[in-house]
This record gives sequence, structure tokens and C-alpha cells, in this order.
Amino acid sequence: MSILSTIARRNLRIAFGAGVGVLLAAMAHAETVGDVAAVSNIDVPTLARAIRPGDIIVTGDIAWIQVPRVKLNPMIVTDVVDLIGHTPKRPLRAGDPVRNVDVQVPAAVKRNDLVDLSIATPFLQITTQGKALEDAAIGAAIRVQNVRSGKILEGVVIGPGRVAIRPPFGGMRS
Repeated sequence: MSILSTIARRNLRIAFGAGVGVLLAAMAHAETVGDVAAVSNIDVPTLARAIRPGDIIVTGDIAWIQVPRVKLNPMIVTDVVDLIGHTPKRPLRAGDPVRNVDVQVPAAVKRNDLVDLSIATPFLQITTQGKALEDAAIGAAIRVQNVRSGKILEGVVIGPGRVAIRPPFGGMRS
């Protein structure tokens, strides 16, 4: 029997009354890895200043904190690449770990923006104007409305204010 398990058994009644259940959990975890409790930390990127939706996170906005590996939530961003160039979905405070669901790639097209629509085949390219029906980042699918015909189309954002319409299945026929 290890020393930690003996201490845990003797202090079981006291722990629940004194509110130190966390200590017992740590001792139980330490017992599974051996008699010596070693807590490893991991460096986690966080924000050096408060960031609002629409702001783009840049290298200067990054600070690092150490978080015990056992307390690290799998949703917490651990790679700075997942922060730089992104924008928050909601206001984020400085110093708090950032969850991956709190940031997104900035929209290259916003809802109700006028966009250039293009459709291309090996023999023909047509360009017209459309209206975005939703926000979308580069590479994302988007629904747009042709301004002239009023028809709803689906396409892919290829740049700021630019949407490529998918040709009909099999391409255009001559």
C-alpha cells in the first residue's frame, strides 16, 4: 500500500467536511502514476489585450501562460497558429485561455454585401453582380442572389467580394 493511499484513507472523513476534495482527487491521480506527485504544465497562448469581434488577432496580441496539463480542457487553443489571423466570435478578455469555438476565420464576404459572381467552364466565363445572403470566409460555401434575375445560387468565396458559382453538373452543354 502506498503512502498516498494511506493518507487518502485516513483523511477521507476530514476531506469531505473541510472541502478539500480537490486534494483527494490530486492524490488519487498521483497514486495512479506513482508515489511522487508530479504536475506538468503546458504553455498555452492567450491574449495580451482584450479583443472584440471584428478585430484580427496578430502576433503582438499573443501572451503565454502555463496551465497544468491535468486542467487543460481539450477545447483550449494550444497552438498559436489557431489564433493569429482569426477574429473572436464574442469579446475575449486578456489572460484567459481561448477556446477553439471562440474564434473564427474572418469573413471575406458579409451578409447583404454586393459581390462579383463568376462561373467558368473550359469554353466560357460569365461575371455578374450578386448579393451575399450570409457571411463566409475564403474557401467557404455561400448562398448568393443574382441581382438581375433574383435567382438564389450556391458558390464558394474566392476572395474579398468575389464568389465562384459552381457550374451545373457535367458543365454547360453546347
